[in-house]
Amino acid sequence: MVILSGMSDDKPDDEAPKPRGPTSTYDLKSVAGIALKAARPALGRQGLAETELLARWDAIAGPQLAEHTLPIKVIPAKRGEGKAAGGGVMHLKVDSGPAAMMLTYMEPQVLERVNAYFGWKAVDRLKLIQGPLPARPSRKLPTHRSLSKEEEARLAAMVEGIDDPDLRAALLNLGRSVLGEG
Repeated sequence: MVILSGMSDDKPDDEAPKPRGPTSTYDLKSVAGIALKAARPALGRQGLAETELLARWDAIAGPQLAEHTLPIKVIPAKRGEGKAAGGGVMHLKVDSGPAAMMLTYMEPQVLERVNAYFGWKAVDRLKLIQGPLPARPSRKLPTHRSLSKEEEARLAAMVEGIDDPDLRAALLNLGRSVLGEG
């Protein structure tokens, strides 16, 4: 009889090996799994894309357009037989009639910006919904202190070798802003 390492004839073959390590996890659950289950109804299938679109809307649309619009949702295109893979429809809330009119003319540019941001053709068309937008928190502009005479003199000495007066003035303003922050 040949006995291989780890095997013997006196044990039945159907006995399962014993688990290694602790046998209990104390019923711990992943926070990410719980958060995803809780957020899935609110976010839907395209939740990540929609939340990213919402978070970065000012950068995607530009400040003037973002002031009057808010992305609501993106409905992806249905993939059917014989249909080419394309983008979906982005529902966009607009606060006024003139802004909606402007947006109908700007639709190709808005679609291009959104698709360029995602890196693929995520959206084919816009659906405009007119209504009031939620209030936005106001941004505080940074305040700058006035510079001391020594700081002004040091800054003027740094830019005195620049011949162009417009460039020198711009650099002085930049220096005042940088030194006066805080």
